[in-house]
Amino acid sequence: MNTLEQLLNFLTRLEAHSIRYSLAHDRAEALTVRIRVPGERWEAGFLADGTVDLETFAGADGVVSGTEAQELLDRLFSSSGSDA
Repeated sequence: MNTLEQLLNFLTRLEAHSIRYSLAHDRAEALTVRIRVPGERWEAGFLADGTVDLETFAGADGVVSGTEAQELLDRLFSSSGSDA
């Protein structure tokens, strides 16, 4: 699956779970999906080389942690009942 297909599948899943997101083009080689959930901000960067960069920004202290793709999706889609 190419990067565009990955991105479109990810956006389709977000929409299917009524999770709001925004898109950003902050780096020449990537398109970033920004997702806000209560107490956290998540970013998924879909890079031109086919990789996906995932980060979570949590808590008042702004701690940043890398997250495995499946763990992020599991957390994101399992919490879709909350106001995201």
